[in-house]
Amino acid sequence: MTRRMLLTFHVVLGWLWFGLGIATAQPGGETPRRALTGFFAATRSAEHQRAAAFLELDDHTRGRGPELARRLKAVLDRHVWLEPARVDDTPAGNQVDGRPLEIEELATLPGPAGNEPVTLVRGTDGTWRFSAAVVARVDAWYARLPDRWLHDRLPGWLLRAGPLELSWWQWLALPVLVLVSFLFGAVLGGLTRFVLARVTRRTRATWDDELLVVVAGPLRWAWTLVLFRGLVELLALYTPAERTIGGLVRALLFLCFFWTLIRALDAARHSVAATTWATEKPIARALVPLAVRVGKVVVGIIALISMLSELGYPVAGLIAGLGIGGIAIALAAQKTVENLFGAFSIGLDQPFREGDAVKINEHVGVVEAIGLRSTRIRTGDRTVVTIPNAQVADARIESFAERDRLKLALKIGLIYATSGAALRGVLDGLRTALRDHPLIWDQQIDVRFVGFGVSALEIEVSAWSTSTDMDGFRALREQLLMTFMEIVDHHGSALALPSQTVFVESVVREKPVPARA
Repeated sequence: MTRRMLLTFHVVLGWLWFGLGIATAQPGGETPRRALTGFFAATRSAEHQRAAAFLELDDHTRGRGPELARRLKAVLDRHVWLEPARVDDTPAGNQVDGRPLEIEELATLPGPAGNEPVTLVRGTDGTWRFSAAVVARVDAWYARLPDRWLHDRLPGWLLRAGPLELSWWQWLALPVLVLVSFLFGAVLGGLTRFVLARVTRRTRATWDDELLVVVAGPLRWAWTLVLFRGLVELLALYTPAERTIGGLVRALLFLCFFWTLIRALDAARHSVAATTWATEKPIARALVPLAVRVGKVVVGIIALISMLSELGYPVAGLIAGLGIGGIAIALAAQKTVENLFGAFSIGLDQPFREGDAVKINEHVGVVEAIGLRSTRIRTGDRTVVTIPNAQVADARIESFAERDRLKLALKIGLIYATSGAALRGVLDGLRTALRDHPLIWDQQIDVRFVGFGVSALEIEVSAWSTSTDMDGFRALREQLLMTFMEIVDHHGSALALPSQTVFVESVVREKPVPARA
């Protein structure tokens, strides 16, 4: 149980004692707890005449008993919060605190010479009351209250305690402070945006302008909360109420901060989508919104935990539960998460794009779609192969779209009747034709007579086309093949056909000698 929860429990228990004191309050109290409960019950209902019975008065102060009781309650509400549940409930008082049995110290208040004790004393009649020393210091304590002019001028019914132990004048002042804070917060938020806009207009980037639009709403509410936290000091709330409002304001400021982060993620998504990187990478259209959604979920969880922690709730169990739940989800959706991270890996590394011709392991085709779970490839047989992204991220990928040149490689066979001069002419003609073509990379042209084949003189041709378009490459290859045929014909040779020569040898046999009878 946290400190804030314990404090709330004791406050509620104190209210119960207040109700008990209203029904059973008598002059003084048989125990320190009953005396304190009776005093609070009487002052809460503005029965200061009855509350004066819980003060140790003499002949000089008895006539001012009700006023002193009212002032003492105002002093205690301002500086300390006394919880009756923590005060001793035995007639003799606390017997282990080292003080005399007739004295019970409740708290200390700041005074000119240092901290001054607030004590109850046990009278000769056996009842407990605030000591004469406390009564003598009430006027001095009250004179140092910053809001004493309110207590002296407001009507009695406004000084009575309402719900949650707040006075009625404090309840009436709260909505006024909220309205004033909101109005001035809007003004200060507008001035802040005006100043920041003058700064962002001097930059060439556009993301800061979008961010300024995003923070407009959170900035106005942040100013409102800061102003309200400052103005609420004027209400002179008792300690638990002030702590509660302070924690609530801090939690709402956290909410404004995380609200800004969430809106900034949307602005970042729009800015990234407009960049060249996103337009050139189609997968970014899927990955960027996904990353933004994941970021919003993470920010939302952190915001929830931060607000609960600021409000005093135990979050250690919640964090542990989220960790166990996350492990369970991760185990149940292991493949899905694996494919999701595979999609992120493909999107960041960009080994291929939609529309690229690729070879992934043994699959060859054109990439049709890159999803969050799988990648689809259209094969040469017009079938679609779906591969999980986790496998794609680990596979050997060959992208044909990344080629900067296409290779022209072929063998030409000439008939064996070709003379040596004609062969040299054909070789020179082929080299010249390749070198003069505008779409052939002239840095690497290789035309060689490589050997005597079974049925032809073999010439090997190797060159690179600067065009990466496959249709254009096919047209280039067709044009060059026609040119090669003309060169071969021009030099008096011909293309050889695969053929075999069979030599048949005749065998003369002697006639057999007929057998004699």
